[in-house]
Amino acid sequence: MSGSVRNLPSYRAITITIKEMSYTGYLVRASKCAIATLSEAEKRQWDNEKQNRRFCFDWLSGRIAAKQAVQILLGELNIGPLLPTQITIENDESGIPFASSLQALCTITISHSETWGLAFGIPYGSGIGCDLERIRPRRSELFAYFLSPPEIALWSRLVDDHSVDSVLTAAWAAKEAAFKCLCSHVGYSDFDVSNLKVFPIWSQDKHFRFQLGNMSGTGSWIEIDDLEMIISLAIMSTQDYTL
Repeated sequence: MSGSVRNLPSYRAITITIKEMSYTGYLVRASKCAIATLSEAEKRQWDNEKQNRRFCFDWLSGRIAAKQAVQILLGELNIGPLLPTQITIENDESGIPFASSLQALCTITISHSETWGLAFGIPYGSGIGCDLERIRPRRSELFAYFLSPPEIALWSRLVDDHSVDSVLTAAWAAKEAAFKCLCSHVGYSDFDVSNLKVFPIWSQDKHFRFQLGNMSGTGSWIEIDDLEMIISLAIMSTQDYTL
């Protein structure tokens, strides 16, 4: 078992285990009442930029999830407590999210889909990336769009135990999480994403390994059955695995 979910109607604590380490994130579907938990800077951003846009509640849900992740992480570090309104989530010039004034303490990652927001946080010093994707019908030809032939060969073998749609979504989510993880670790750069390789780990169910040059890491994904979504999480690592 690589992860678990505690179900609530619009708020879920997500636990994913990678290399015997558990990471807890938060899956949130925010309503307008959540605006009250934004910081003053975030409220200005909502009023001036976000509220009239198509994906405004994706943004809001992601912010609320990130605040919760930061609050819990700071508690584990014996810092705080801070109210949600005291935490401001921003994005740097490359779009990488961070908790303003707390960058030296934590690294966060955010994803959102269909008004749901997802966020995880870890102590500063490593990279982390997550992705949230709806499982939907996808043509198998999509494999060739974002995976190299060696990647396709390994991911395709999972179709024996899972649907094509689930495998395609998991592979896409794994690569997206790995990309975000690398960006949070070294900052966004102009590296060619086609050189980022992501492979499932056969010795561990729903785990993957990724590599770009001399940088590598591991990750895992879980399925949220009632939402028909996949959540993936990637963490920087130096441990080698047999693919």
